[in-house]
Amino acid sequence: MKTISLILAVFLFGASQLEAQVNTDSLPKARLLIKTDTYDFGYMETGEKTSHTFQFENVGNAPLIIDKVLTTCGCTVPDWTKEPVSPGNSGQVKVVFDSTGKMGRQNKVITIRSNNTEGDVRLILSGMIIPKKE
Repeated sequence: MKTISLILAVFLFGASQLEAQVNTDSLPKARLLIKTDTYDFGYMETGEKTSHTFQFENVGNAPLIIDKVLTTCGCTVPDWTKEPVSPGNSGQVKVVFDSTGKMGRQNKVITIRSNNTEGDVRLILSGMIIPKKE
């Protein structure tokens, strides 16, 4: 009787462990694919503004939702696709950089927070700020 109870206990424990293992490969996932993750605006005079639009596509099989877009300083202002991006569709992140008070080489990081299966996506905006010609 003890042997049967032991075998039954081992079987039930093993079955519960198998049930806990879910195949996550078959679950719907959003995947953000950025076409180009860097943009060099070249040279610009201090006080000027420039903008760039980064294009992306949802290559996953679930809607992509961007929660927020973070920047490394207040001189870089993002605007992005706010509605969910369906699988196979595209969206954008537009960034406006204000060089007021800046000088020399600038590298600004823009971080996209979303339900992307591969985590946050980082974009780089860079260029050289030169003195204003008088």
